[in-house]
Amino acid sequence: MATNTECPFCRNAVAAKATVCGNCNAFYGYSTDESMTEPRTLLRTVAILWGITAVSLILYSTNRSSVAITLFGLLGLLTGLIGIRPFFIAVTALIRGKKWWRRH
Repeated sequence: MATNTECPFCRNAVAAKATVCGNCNAFYGYSTDESMTEPRTLLRTVAILWGITAVSLILYSTNRSSVAITLFGLLGLLTGLIGIRPFFIAVTALIRGKKWWRRH
């Protein structure tokens, strides 16, 4: 038998398995302090960015034109660097575990 828990924001009783408080719309789950985006969404974004990085670096290594080498190398480096921050934000949220949070 599930017991109720209390929402930390409005102090309303919430079912133990609930993911949203019916009174104040607070969420229970993984959150990032910075963007309030689900870690799975962030990790999907990172996978796409790093996929672009991999393709760019493959093209970089197989192309002989100096212009193409520069463009593909810069594209690969840029997308790889952009993907690092969301990756660490998502991993940090997963490590912290689920908690109650609310959008500001």
